[in-house]
Amino acid sequence: MSLLLSCHKIVYLKKNMRRQRSILLFLLLAAAPVLAQDTTAGVFHVTNISKEGLTLDQGWKFSAGDNPEWAKPDFEDKAWLSISPTIELHNLPELKQSGIGWFRLKLDVDSSLLGESLSMAITNMGASEIYLNGQLIYKIGIVSKDYKEELTRFFVNQLYSLKLGKNSSQTIAIRYSFNKKNLYLKFSFKRPLVRIILKNNNQAFIDHIKEDSFESTLRTIQVSFYLPLGFLLFFLFISFRLRREYLYAGISCFCLFAAILLHILAETETTTVTRTNLLLLITQIFYILGALALIHSIYILYNQKRNWFYYLLVLYGLLIIPFFFISYDSSGLFNACFFPVINIEFLRLNILAVRRCRPGAWTLLCTSILFALAILSYIILNYLGKDDLSTLSVTVSYITLGLGLSLFYAGEFARTASSLNMRIVEVEQLSEKMIAQEKEKQQILSSQNETLEKQVTERTAALSQSLKELKETQEQLIQREKMASLGELTAGIAHEIQNPLNFVNNFSEVNKELLEEMKEEIDKGKTDEAKIIADDVIYNQEKITEHGKRADAIVKGMLYHSRSSNSVKESTDINKLADEYLRLAYHGLRAKDKSFNATMKTDYDETIGNIIIVPQDIGRVILNLITNAFYAVDEKKKSSFAEATEDKYEPTVLVSTKKISDKVLISVKDNGNGIPQKVLDKIFLPFFTTKPTGQGTGLGLSMSYDIVIAHGGELKVETKEGEGAEFIIQLPA
Repeated sequence: MSLLLSCHKIVYLKKNMRRQRSILLFLLLAAAPVLAQDTTAGVFHVTNISKEGLTLDQGWKFSAGDNPEWAKPDFEDKAWLSISPTIELHNLPELKQSGIGWFRLKLDVDSSLLGESLSMAITNMGASEIYLNGQLIYKIGIVSKDYKEELTRFFVNQLYSLKLGKNSSQTIAIRYSFNKKNLYLKFSFKRPLVRIILKNNNQAFIDHIKEDSFESTLRTIQVSFYLPLGFLLFFLFISFRLRREYLYAGISCFCLFAAILLHILAETETTTVTRTNLLLLITQIFYILGALALIHSIYILYNQKRNWFYYLLVLYGLLIIPFFFISYDSSGLFNACFFPVINIEFLRLNILAVRRCRPGAWTLLCTSILFALAILSYIILNYLGKDDLSTLSVTVSYITLGLGLSLFYAGEFARTASSLNMRIVEVEQLSEKMIAQEKEKQQILSSQNETLEKQVTERTAALSQSLKELKETQEQLIQREKMASLGELTAGIAHEIQNPLNFVNNFSEVNKELLEEMKEEIDKGKTDEAKIIADDVIYNQEKITEHGKRADAIVKGMLYHSRSSNSVKESTDINKLADEYLRLAYHGLRAKDKSFNATMKTDYDETIGNIIIVPQDIGRVILNLITNAFYAVDEKKKSSFAEATEDKYEPTVLVSTKKISDKVLISVKDNGNGIPQKVLDKIFLPFFTTKPTGQGTGLGLSMSYDIVIAHGGELKVETKEGEGAEFIIQLPA
């Protein structure tokens, strides 16, 4: 960015200033107080009104304080200070301290102008009351020493009518207030308290219409130019996310648009001084952000590494705003110097890019040169007093920068599009080549397919035979697993039947002896003794019948549970089923290994009742889990660990049931060695077993898992290596 940003602030406020002061007010931080040139008696002579107008800037008297009598024309003000209201408040400490004061000017009006109606182009910053010959003619805002009651106004060259009196000696008095609580900052240009320029009515209206038309055209160009450019760059960034320079250049355009719009609002709308200063302060922020965003985008565009000067510029920009509140005199110059430095960096980057033959760099280099020429033209024309042309130069500088950016990024987009078209052509050529190669491959593949089909047919036949043999082997293994379970079940049944058979045999032998003894007693004629023996026989016979029925029930029950499943679900007492298979598993292992011994514990939930299951299948699952648990505790007992802790370790298997909500849980828990974590995920796989070779097929848990899943349940395991394992069957209630 460049002097464009700071020059824009001056365009609207300095148009009608006198030529000899225009460039000085732009460069200096603060002007020295302009003392009225009081010729002899301190009277301002109004002889004729030129085309440019007559500025009332000499002969004024000032006094701090407030007194209505000071408006009267006959009031004696010789003791007052000779100070013009066209100076800045910063240079009038008396008024700044008191907050309210009066300005008086005695006019010596030529006889040709007496009683004439004129126009006043008034510039005002603060609250003012204008009196002519003791009569209040205009109130600008509300004059008050109290900040809460005071209402300030800020405007430049606003037209008011003025009708001079009939006497040649006339007095203009201005009652003025500006409380120090108002926001008051220096923005590179002089800000008079009150400035009055007398003009002929016709000339005043002609100048006003001309200025409004000219300024409206320029403002329309300035405001409407950067907004579409910002949107264009933003949409380009959305299309090409990797091109971050589009984003920052778009942000720069949006900031410039906002700054120009706020600047125009601050200087054209009649508003309070505080609001105007606030708008101008925000304008400065947008100008600074826009300048830094543009420089940042150029750094990204040219792949330039950010050096110490870049960070110095950023620091400089960040310090400008707080500096407005630190130093009134130096803030304007401090602010104005920022933008030429930005412009120099902009020019330097473009020169480097041109030297590196960066495409499009010449466009931005020419833009920066033309931009500098436009600013130089503004300074020269402003110095020569060509206000309209100088304003046009500022607008041209805006257009030059925006147009240069537009042309450059349009070229960038065209180059990108051209590059993409070339790549598309390359892709099409590559695609044609790949299609030709693919056709060649298809021909080769088609010739090989016949050979492969023959090989596949031969290998399919071999695989079918292998699969058939595998299925036969699998069926044999499954049958072996079933026979192993049946063997354990049969051993348990045999042990269960042994007890009632022993009772039957014992009571039968006793009855035989009793019957022989009864015959002897009958032969002896001892009928009473015979009857007693007969009662004992009857009692023993009842016991024989009872245990015979028990053996019959055991046989029928075991045959019922051990026969092949018909997959028909029945209402089953799950507690009774679990208890039966616990005893069968225990006695089955005892039948095979007389040294086997373990503690059996049960914990059945009596609230469960009957559930709908296939009892033969669930029985096999329970039997398999309990058998595995007994095997685990027996192995731990036989291990070296158990031998070292023989007195402490007690093999224990706990079978429990529990109802939770709509689920029934059957748990088989042991205190064996547990399951190693490395094989935990494999225990339900077919043919996987941790038992030694020949002692297990690896189908028990796999079959159990499938049976539980078929019942709509779940089979889970919880284990801790070295402490035991717990298998949990979860079935619908």
